[in-house]
Amino acid sequence: MSRSILKIVKGVDKIEGLGMSIKRTLGLKEMRNFTPFLLVDHFKNQASGSGFAPHPHKGHETITYVLSGQIHHSDFTGSRGVIDKGDLQFMTAGKGIVHAETPKGGLVEGLQIWVDLPVALKEVEPSYRNLIGKDTPVVRSSNLSEIRVISGESNGISNKRELAQIPIEYYHMTLGAGADFKQEVKRGHNSFIYVIHGQLEVAGKEVPEHSSVFFDEDGDFIAGKTPEGAEFVILTGQKLDQEIHMMGTFVEASRDKLKDSLKSYKNKTGGFSRLRDPSYNFS
Repeated sequence: MSRSILKIVKGVDKIEGLGMSIKRTLGLKEMRNFTPFLLVDHFKNQASGSGFAPHPHKGHETITYVLSGQIHHSDFTGSRGVIDKGDLQFMTAGKGIVHAETPKGGLVEGLQIWVDLPVALKEVEPSYRNLIGKDTPVVRSSNLSEIRVISGESNGISNKRELAQIPIEYYHMTLGAGADFKQEVKRGHNSFIYVIHGQLEVAGKEVPEHSSVFFDEDGDFIAGKTPEGAEFVILTGQKLDQEIHMMGTFVEASRDKLKDSLKSYKNKTGGFSRLRDPSYNFS
């Protein structure tokens, strides 16, 4: 049985950081969260020098997928590197991290998804897992369709690498005009689609460009088609049975813990004690 639609959310335009243009479909009043997913952003830089200045994260993970260009990242643990076109970075903020993300010349475009952490993992040390584009299996068919299996299994192709702290499946699909798709979804997982380019038809509903369609839990797969061609991602994630208390880039499972975490950042204690070390920089 195909999953039915819970809600379709058209991307809301925002400007974040140093002039980064955002299309946001999750983390809004229209759709606050969708466990374990907290935020869905489609980002582009508007000019050279734009990006995200040093800022904190705590209690969740970020999944950054670069569609074009390059992003340089650095943080207060001393980690730094470059995410190239086609690459993904899975960052666990855990007990706290402060990092910066800067386009490395020219246009950069990508997706950033935030995923909640189970309570037991909210105080882990920050860490990264990277996935290089060329290491990802791709399924191609005769109707100009392509499925990149970032994590999970699709059309007989499997990629079981555990890149996030909880089970996440991630697929990047490009369909030719008139093509259709069907993707199995695990029970206990929430699932959604974000349309990067083009238009989809799902469960008899039109899903326009720069929109997300969030699904109910009443089936074993999601399916749709495209009249003129479309590029989109499908994500599924294991639901977490816990409260979500979120302020900015801080995510906790209780209001009291959220207050404590914000205080910790302000006072440079706990997971943010590295901020007391003047030797750290983000260049």
